[in-house]
Amino acid sequence: MKHWSRHSLAVRSLLALLIGLILAFSVYAAIRLKAAKRSAKPEVAGGPTTANENVEAELITILPGGFEPRELVRPAGSFVLMFDNQSGLQPLDLRLERTGMPRVTELRLRRKTDSTTILNLPHGEYQVTEANHPEWSLKLTLTRR
Repeated sequence: MKHWSRHSLAVRSLLALLIGLILAFSVYAAIRLKAAKRSAKPEVAGGPTTANENVEAELITILPGGFEPRELVRPAGSFVLMFDNQSGLQPLDLRLERTGMPRVTELRLRRKTDSTTILNLPHGEYQVTEANHPEWSLKLTLTRR
């Protein structure tokens, strides 16, 4: 009977060690996943930006007759378009396109105030339109720095 007891003790010890390793690995994986989520950078249309970079915001008001201002000139680089929807319509489907190029990004405004992700666009001419109101147009000119 002692032979089985020693064997049983060894099996139990090995099993406890394996369970301990699995638990330790699970905790390690959970900590790594949480850290990765915290350090994840936001998606950026047009290119990367760094976390230390100051990002400016441009406020555009949407009125029943369209965008205000109707034209915006700013340096190329990282920025955010913020929209204040005063049109009384919801949702709004906005499109950002570069002149002569495919669509850069789309944004569905569901709230009265909303914004794009950080945009990092090269110099050039762009246009913001609303899908159901083609006469609403914002000309966005990004100059060389």
